[in-house]
Amino acid sequence: MQIKRLIYVSLAAMMLSGSLINVPGQAWAAESESATSVSETEKETSTESIDVNTKKPATSEQAPTSRSAEPVGTPSNADKPSKDGWSFLLTIFRRGFSRQPQEEDYFALQDIDKAKFSGMSILTNLGNGLGKDITVRRWHWDASQNNWVEDKKQPKAKTGLSLIMGSLGFLDINDYALNKSGNLGVGTYYYQFSFSDGIWPLNKTFYSDLAKVGITPEPKPAKSINADTDNADGTPKVIYSDVDYGARAIIDPVDSTDDITWQAASAKDLLKFTPSNGRKTSLMAGNGEVGSDKQYVPDSYYVNQVNRDPNVP
Repeated sequence: MQIKRLIYVSLAAMMLSGSLINVPGQAWAAESESATSVSETEKETSTESIDVNTKKPATSEQAPTSRSAEPVGTPSNADKPSKDGWSFLLTIFRRGFSRQPQEEDYFALQDIDKAKFSGMSILTNLGNGLGKDITVRRWHWDASQNNWVEDKKQPKAKTGLSLIMGSLGFLDINDYALNKSGNLGVGTYYYQFSFSDGIWPLNKTFYSDLAKVGITPEPKPAKSINADTDNADGTPKVIYSDVDYGARAIIDPVDSTDDITWQAASAKDLLKFTPSNGRKTSLMAGNGEVGSDKQYVPDSYYVNQVNRDPNVP
């Protein structure tokens, strides 16, 4: 059975110590290591192998790249990700993906049928209460070709039915099973999701960020876990009531297949995690609401508890 690790988060502890995570008995990942472990997949230039005894033609040609069993870069024919969707007070100012797929995740082969993408949402045109289809592209690293190869005709994802919120343009994407095609094996993959809005010729397509998925032969337990929730200079972020903040799990080894679950350390801490599992989540303290006069009212529980001084975190 796969070991689940809970990341406990206490808002009060964060304001005092500048950290959201405190897992008893776990080693803390070094800051220098964590920055490396969570960085997005970097593009690398393949090493070139050149036969020094072979005379070069007058016109310069690109030397063949050496083959690599390890994935290099990202799929070159993937679509450029669109800007994130943006809304405020149930008004959509920019369509697109409001919650992206997990940017990186790892699963053991034995658990592949339970592996899925969760927590994605989109902002669309009005009148989509009956839901939308989400197009899915997938690539795998082919060492024999030393390149990313696209796996054609992937099953589509779907949004849920939402007569009220969906008609306003707010739609959640249903959990998408990675092994829908039944042909996922050990290796490294990239996924990209997209949806289209509008009527031809004015329709527009919105693309998600690329999401990396690694399938390992056996489970890989985590040795330590931490969270990247501070500013670049190491000071804790100033937290405002009812504002989303990003939180990211830092895991050693980076390709651990353990589950990550986010929870508040106390039921009194009105913390909301979206999604509640995965290496990356958004965190909101409180749960404000729009009053009858259409004015936003922050959550009263946090009004006097949340630090609002940007100079003194």
